[in-house]
Amino acid sequence: MSIGATTDGVSQQSTHNDKPVTANNVPTGRVKKSKDENDLLLSIGLIARKIATSGEKLRLDNGSLSTWAFHARPDAARVFALPNNDGWVYVSNSEHRSYIDGKMRWGGGVGGIYFNNKGAITDYKRLMTGGKNNCGAGKTPWNTLVSCEEHSEGQCWEVDPFGVNPTNRTELGMSNFESFAYDYRDPRAPYFFVTEDSRRGALRRYRPAATVVDENVPWKMLTLSEGRLMYLHLTPHLRNAGTFEWTDDFD
Repeated sequence: MSIGATTDGVSQQSTHNDKPVTANNVPTGRVKKSKDENDLLLSIGLIARKIATSGEKLRLDNGSLSTWAFHARPDAARVFALPNNDGWVYVSNSEHRSYIDGKMRWGGGVGGIYFNNKGAITDYKRLMTGGKNNCGAGKTPWNTLVSCEEHSEGQCWEVDPFGVNPTNRTELGMSNFESFAYDYRDPRAPYFFVTEDSRRGALRRYRPAATVVDENVPWKMLTLSEGRLMYLHLTPHLRNAGTFEWTDDFD
């Protein structure tokens, strides 16, 4: 797998140059085939750097290898800034499953690649192990990842890329999940949403109880069993019009 792209002579998140990419100098539009060993299609002006391969350890900036090998089938990802402008961490899911002797064997989890503020790789960690087919994901307002498992008994897990809090199962229910989002316009009354990868999959909305809504301890909002889970119900009236409501009844 390859992560990161840069403009020629201009740093983005994967080079060691000092000049950042801004909205005015990001190339767009025409695509050309890159001339490097990655054999990628890139917008004109971009270059790519291969930083990780599934099943192999990462080469770190100090010359050593990471303790963990990079996870299989990387999927949804988010980037989190490290404190004090010290760099960032690229956190991604592992949507892994395999077949052995004709039987499915689950794998999955979440891993993080850590960069310093010059774009050099300093570490790779498995932030969650034991997951099953971790597919889509979303970022919380307090900078954790909600990783969604995509299978019939899937869960959504809150993962801390900074290692302060342990990984916890959320109260978003059980299903064939896809991705996560939130409405945090009013921090005193937040809503969290999760989608399902299914033809009849629901859009779920979770409202944590007021007793656990605390901006100083936001971790509790998704992981304590005090909240209300609802489902979006659509009622079509015309070909291109209708109404909607949130209901407790999944059926």
